[in-house]
Amino acid sequence: TKSTMLNLPFMQTLNRTFRMNTRLEPFKDFRVQISATLTRGDDYREFYRPSTPGGPYEVQSPIRNGNFQMSFMSFRTAFAKINDDNTSPIFDRFKAYREDFVKILTEKRLRENPNATLGEYNVNSQDVLIAAFFAAYNGKDPKKDPSKVRTNPFLGFPMPNWRVDYNGLSQLGAFKKIFSSFTLEHSYQSTYSVGNFTSSLDYQSMYVNLAVMNYPLAILPGDNGQAIPVFVMSTISLSEKFAPLIGIRARTQNKIDMQFSYNQDRNVALNLSNSQVAELFNRDITATIGFTRNNVRIPFRINGEFKKLKNDLQFRCSFTIRDTRSIQRRFEEPPTAIQGNYNFQLRPQLNYTVSKLWSLQFYFDRTFNNPYVLSSYRRSVTSGGIQVRFNVAEL
Repeated sequence: TKSTMLNLPFMQTLNRTFRMNTRLEPFKDFRVQISATLTRGDDYREFYRPSTPGGPYEVQSPIRNGNFQMSFMSFRTAFAKINDDNTSPIFDRFKAYREDFVKILTEKRLRENPNATLGEYNVNSQDVLIAAFFAAYNGKDPKKDPSKVRTNPFLGFPMPNWRVDYNGLSQLGAFKKIFSSFTLEHSYQSTYSVGNFTSSLDYQSMYVNLAVMNYPLAILPGDNGQAIPVFVMSTISLSEKFAPLIGIRARTQNKIDMQFSYNQDRNVALNLSNSQVAELFNRDITATIGFTRNNVRIPFRINGEFKKLKNDLQFRCSFTIRDTRSIQRRFEEPPTAIQGNYNFQLRPQLNYTVSKLWSLQFYFDRTFNNPYVLSSYRRSVTSGGIQVRFNVAEL
């Protein structure tokens, strides 16, 4: 019908999912797991109706919504130092790169649209922030090779993540005498995501329909002369995790189990509406030792003689040091620590099963938190005791 009152839009949906997993063993006892993922969802709608009674059909109010997420590699900047005052050299580079990308992107648009009236870029334009964010947090310098710096937030192909395990050391002579098993571990996971994005109402269908899968640079000027982005985005975020960066799982010949891991993760989110960056960092060291013994002699006399425990006695002690910081960064203000603390935990415990009905647990827990924000107080907790458990299911 050629009614101008038609209110049923034409709609399209496009979802893409890619997953890849593989396992490799390049040599004996050395195992590598590689994975990659990409998910993208796009919804498009438009009204196809005449603007005047009896007039020709035309596209009206085209709009595009979507989201994007993929595995990524950002380890080039994973170990950059955070100073005591919470300043970051990566964020400082991000701030400086904005000026570079104003020039780079302006020149690129002029080459692609030599006769168009273009909106102007400033240091906080969305296209500029995206390009500078990628360059800084991916460890790329736009001054060295601008052509290799990415300006498209919709990355083309997912990057690999991996996990590595090696237990061949337990077969070597020196290790074999001490350990029955000895495994080294390493894991890396990184995810890049674009929060919900929506096309600007200023652009026609040819810029925002589902045939456009890349990220067009802004062309049209707004009322203030600044460039209007084709796709308006809320946030761009990176999530990275070494879990563990290095880990050890071992068991000695006399059946003592040991585990050690150093873990590190960070989450970085760029809010494109207010040009702020929120960063969450976590680093922790965890160590655990435990063993099981039977026929353990009680260290005191009962009825004048030492007794032995007939059932298994289990001992386990875990130790954790964790450093967590959440920082809000603004371009014209010093960084602000929103939350964070230095945490210490020590938790030894002893378990003994007296019978099918009764079991005992002796435990001790020492924890303290030293906060990084002035609004919080140092807190220390010590607890310990005995737990007696009665299993009614065995009655």
